[in-house]
Amino acid sequence: MSSIELQIEIFTMAQKLVFHVVKKDSETGLVDNVEFVRFEESNICYVFPAEVQNIENHTELLKRKTITNLRESMIRAGQFRNIKLKLNNELKSEYMDEDENFHRQGFRGEAITCIGRRTKFRVNFQRRNNGEIAEGH
Repeated sequence: MSSIELQIEIFTMAQKLVFHVVKKDSETGLVDNVEFVRFEESNICYVFPAEVQNIENHTELLKRKTITNLRESMIRAGQFRNIKLKLNNELKSEYMDEDENFHRQGFRGEAITCIGRRTKFRVNFQRRNNGEIAEGH
């Protein structure tokens, strides 16, 4: 394989991150929370602690037009979106340590298994049941 072919192959295999953003009620009104992140091709989600979920704490995300559009499209509490973003150096430095573990403002993401459309249910179930996955869900 020539170096040109190799460069093209690497370029087309760019990794994407999927951020799960939820509109929630709070004491001050509706807020957007980034609950978890995962690699596009992975079923392992990294849940952010409640202390750092508010989207206002995610400066790299707020710089993106995609996120602005997403926030405008969610108008009611309980709505959520899974947004895909190409993993660039800015996102990598904001969300990963040198060993590519997810973190946010000193907190490590809690790794859990996410499967299909029932991801939100599974995240909550696993937290209540010490990480056990519900069979048949």
